Amino acid sequence: MKYEDIVKKEEILDGFSKDKKYLVFDKEYNRYFLRISNIKNYNNKKYIFKNIKKLEKFNIAMATPLSFGLCEDGVYEIYSWIDGTTLDKCIDIFSKEQQYNYGYQAGIFLKFIHEIDAPENIDPWPNRFNKKINTKLENYEKCPLKYKDGHFFVQYIKANRELLSDVRQTIQHGDFHLANMIVDKNEKLFIIDFDRMDYGNPWEEFNRISWCLEKSVPFSIGMLNAYFNNNIPVIFWQKLALYIATDTISSLPWAYPLGKKQINIMKNKANNVLYWYNNMDNVIPNWYNNKNFDINK
Repeated sequence: MKYEDIVKKEEILDGFSKDKKYLVFDKEYNRYFLRISNIKNYNNKKYIFKNIKKLEKFNIAMATPLSFGLCEDGVYEIYSWIDGTTLDKCIDIFSKEQQYNYGYQAGIFLKFIHEIDAPENIDPWPNRFNKKINTKLENYEKCPLKYKDGHFFVQYIKANRELLSDVRQTIQHGDFHLANMIVDKNEKLFIIDFDRMDYGNPWEEFNRISWCLEKSVPFSIGMLNAYFNNNIPVIFWQKLALYIATDTISSLPWAYPLGKKQINIMKNKANNVLYWYNNMDNVIPNWYNNKNFDINK
């Protein structure tokens, strides 16, 4: 499927991406997914498309990359169309056992994604992530709003920078959570939307697990158990707390310009995180061993 083969397109308005997204059709009325971005993003989009092609050898259930290039509106990417529902919108209709199984599948897929190493000349991870921490702490301090107990996040981040001793960096999906997964009519799980793909320490990828937890604790537990083959090291929990604290701190400045609704979402998220970690005193969150799968106060 190439861009010139498109005979009809319907815009998709979901999500926060600045890219234009479409359901498109060829002359046989086969369906495909089209993404168009600004031409200034050409090199980044080319790198993402190239790396998605590399992932095909792992047989990850995902949208197949079909073609890439320039069109009158910018840079285009065309992928196979997956007909289904994003998992965040339907996971509650499945049993807790099936939710766990979907998480287990997602954990295996994520492990495959992390099989591809970053280029050797990339800046070391401690340098890269400490720069992120500096920027996010600065933005939080400048933000007119603060979390009620935000100092617990700040204290944990500042006290645990030494955990960033990783040497390995890999491809990252970049936004790995339920809203970027689809279940089709046969209840098969697919991973979608690699648009934020990057290089980094693979364990940072779990910073989005807080979004999964708000929908399904069984899914989140299954994802971790699969990724670590049911043997999660303590050092992972320590680093995950650091990554989640950093992500949470950055969420409020991001939400502030978007208005009350997003601000309240981020405040609730922060309250949940502090509950899971007992104000960042415990590195293993209480939901991991919670047999009732209840993560909120």
